[in-house]
Amino acid sequence: MRTTLFALAISTFAFTACAQSENSSSETTSESNEMTTTQEQEAEATVQSVGPADFASMMESNPGVLVDVRTPEEYGAGHLEGSQLINYYESDFEAKVSELDRDVPVYVYCRSGGRSGRSASQLHDMGFKTVIDLSGGIMAWESAGKETVK
Repeated sequence: MRTTLFALAISTFAFTACAQSENSSSETTSESNEMTTTQEQEAEATVQSVGPADFASMMESNPGVLVDVRTPEEYGAGHLEGSQLINYYESDFEAKVSELDRDVPVYVYCRSGGRSGRSASQLHDMGFKTVIDLSGGIMAWESAGKETVK
């Protein structure tokens, strides 16, 4: 009788240990799959900071949305043709950029590159797939002899 109870206890322990091991293994696999999916999504999303020549070339070869993140006064003084103003300093900045299509490239610029760099990072964090930041901003654009409109 003791032997039977002992055998029963051991088989119950072994069954429980195997079941826990299988559950743990499937949870690890599930977590691993979730991490892989997240890593793949992050790998797909890119932020590039490029100079005026590359910025213009990329906009031409891979059109998207051109966003000026400066103030209305700065925008009025001169901006890139076809750009839309979404003021980085406004409280509704995030809400306005949320309306943009996350699957098309977003080209951002500001005066000298600070706000657009922060905007590019924020857009990336919000799930935008391709964000191109104009390094040096509109100042670099104009210094390179590129045109602006008023």
